[in-house]
Amino acid sequence: MKDLGRPERVYQIVTPDLPVDSPLLKSLTAFPHNLPVQHTNLIGREKGTAEARRLLGETRLLTLTGPGGTGKARLSLQIASEALPNFNDGAWLVELAPLANTDYIVPALAVIFGLRESPGRPLEKVLTDYLRTKTLVLLLGNCEHLIEACARLADEFLHACPRSKIIASSREALGLAGETT
Repeated sequence: MKDLGRPERVYQIVTPDLPVDSPLLKSLTAFPHNLPVQHTNLIGREKGTAEARRLLGETRLLTLTGPGGTGKARLSLQIASEALPNFNDGAWLVELAPLANTDYIVPALAVIFGLRESPGRPLEKVLTDYLRTKTLVLLLGNCEHLIEACARLADEFLHACPRSKIIASSREALGLAGETT
C-alpha cells in the first residue's frame, strides 16, 4: 500500500460467505526497488503528480525540471513508487548529486544492480546486457552537473532497453529526441 512509512499489520476476515484466498496486496515490498521510504506524504502536489503519471505513460524519458529545492526529486520518487506495478523488474534510483565526475555514473549504476566488470567486457557493456531484457524504470536524480553524460547514458539505455523508462530530475532538460519535460 503506497505511502506507508512503516509496516502495517493487515487482517483477513474468514467467513463462510467470503472466499478464503485474497489477492496479494500491492505494496512497495512486493516489487524490486531501491527507492527510499518517504516519511511524509506528498501534500498539495496532486495535480502535478497526476500530470507526471500521465506523461510517464506516454513517454519513455520524462525529465522533471525546475530550480533547486522545488521538489523534483520528491515528485520523481512518488511517481516511480506509484508506477511500480507496471514495471516487473522494479524502480531503481541512482542519485547523481554526490558524483563529481562523469566516470562514476556507470559504476554507480552497476553497484545498484550488483554487477561487476568482467575480463574483456567493459562495465558499460555488462550493464547494458543485464538491463536489455528488463522492464523497469530508472530514476536519474540531480542530473544538472553531469547533463551531457546523463543525456548520453539515457540515450544508450533507451535504445538498448526497449521495455524500460527513465525519470530524470534536473535543473535543465537532457535535450534528447523524444524527451518529455
